[in-house]
Amino acid sequence: MSFPRSTSLVLAVVSVFCFQFASPRVSRADTYQFYNLGTSGELSFYGMSSTGLAVFISNPAYCQNCYVSYLNGVEVSTSTVAPSFTFDNGTPCTPTAPGWHVDVGRCNNGYEVFSGNLGIDPPSRLLSVTGSTITDISPLNSPFGQFGAAPFSALNSIGDIVLDDPFGENWWLAVDQNTLPTPEPSSLLLLATGVVGAAFLARRRIAF
Repeated sequence: MSFPRSTSLVLAVVSVFCFQFASPRVSRADTYQFYNLGTSGELSFYGMSSTGLAVFISNPAYCQNCYVSYLNGVEVSTSTVAPSFTFDNGTPCTPTAPGWHVDVGRCNNGYEVFSGNLGIDPPSRLLSVTGSTITDISPLNSPFGQFGAAPFSALNSIGDIVLDDPFGENWWLAVDQNTLPTPEPSSLLLLATGVVGAAFLARRRIAF
């Protein structure tokens, strides 16, 4: 059985499309965008969601016990009612980091991030661990050349981080830039089946 050239081209494109997007992607990103959310004395961390929503309790004069929510560094809501969501703050851990002194660490869904240093009272840094690779993910504008995390408050399942920098006395939200949605293989298979079926019907119509 042979297919017309146009039909064969459609089948080839569908095959490449399915292979490209249905294949599993195993990665733990080390690229972050940092957002300064405000001074530690004005905000208290409340919790973080699996979608990256970071919630703080603020007590300005105009709104006592306000719950302030941030998404990708932008304030999206303020309410006197606590938001309802499932907390995804990660768990305390001590990542394996040969040569580094680990101050505080968090783990979640394969991500490992910690604050630490390389000796006696050197600059503290914020680092991620991927296998045996340790990457300094501190922002370039770290105050005093260091960026500690005490307390290290949250690491969610998509790699986003909330931390209190004791040197600059600011809350920071670090958003994982390489967390990309991956199409579901089942959805792609359904799409491919539909396209192949359409191509087959077109071939039969041409034949008759």
